[in-house]
Amino acid sequence: SSVARRLIASGASTSDDLFTGSPAARRALLICADTRGDAFSTKLLGGQVKLDPLRSVRLECKRVRKLLTKKDPRSGQPLFYEDNVKVLGLDGPVTRADLNAALREGIWDLIHFAGHTCFQRHGAQQAGGTGFLFIGPPDEPECIDFGEVSGFMGKARFVYLSSCESGNSGFATLAAAAGIHAVLGYRCRVNDRTAAIQALLFYRLLLRSHSLGSAFGLARRRIYRRYGDSDNAWASAMLVTPEFRT
Repeated sequence: SSVARRLIASGASTSDDLFTGSPAARRALLICADTRGDAFSTKLLGGQVKLDPLRSVRLECKRVRKLLTKKDPRSGQPLFYEDNVKVLGLDGPVTRADLNAALREGIWDLIHFAGHTCFQRHGAQQAGGTGFLFIGPPDEPECIDFGEVSGFMGKARFVYLSSCESGNSGFATLAAAAGIHAVLGYRCRVNDRTAAIQALLFYRLLLRSHSLGSAFGLARRRIYRRYGDSDNAWASAMLVTPEFRT
């Protein structure tokens, strides 16, 4: 199936580009949700889900922050200034209060989430299925319905969900309804180390191209050349945007 879909319900236009205006005006939020263990919620099928330990999310977020603030040698400008990049989860677990407060701090042009997510089609709270993300300390994960937070991401130009099953309709439909311009996620379960490598490739290429579609396509191809069919991250990746350009 196609690796790109359109946010048909979104009111975003192609002029709402991530790179509109000065980098001094752009803001990025990175969420490092390094949690594991049994998560319990009445919204989950069976009432719970087991989350495996994540090996790479902390390093992923540190390196993504570095790439976002790295200067392009051609223009001398970074994608974001250091003071405009906020990171949750490196100095302690991400709590619901932390997440809610950060999302209410104003408009984030880019939101990058690295951690656990899951999608359930049956018994879902809304049409198209329900997406869940998980925060909290290790061994005490907290389940959050993506619909509870997507509304606060509505002004974001780009949301990257570096996590399992985050490219499915339970995330994409709500992103469209919230007005998020573009979302990148995965349709299936993925290895968090490979997902981290693909994220770093994507942002490195984004710094050069300033094109979501180009960076996405090139990163997928490089992951495929590196891992082939032994890893599904390249095939599972999905970019959802009003207009996909190759």
